[in-house]
Amino acid sequence: MITSPATYFTIAPNTPFIIPVDPGTLTHVQGATYFQIQAATTTYKEQLMTFHSYQLVQRALVQQVLEAMDAKYLSALRNRITEQVSSDIRTLILHLFGIFGKFTPQ
Repeated sequence: MITSPATYFTIAPNTPFIIPVDPGTLTHVQGATYFQIQAATTTYKEQLMTFHSYQLVQRALVQQVLEAMDAKYLSALRNRITEQVSSDIRTLILHLFGIFGKFTPQ
């Protein structure tokens, strides 16, 4: 979520990170058997839970960064109309590193 693709590959080689997408609406194939419907439903629920978990972690990380940083450093990222910051943590971190360079927890 936060690391670059190159760094992620060194941590987990041959295990691609695929950003979960919203699975949409569950639809069943006409004439599907009970077991096919159950398998599709289980798969759908797992994909939906993975998507929602990913979104919640993104929001939590963004919120932590927003609380840790002074507002003046984040003004360039805020939407001028809604005053909201992008919910993508990677974009937020890359912006902060690009503008301010490396920073430490101190």
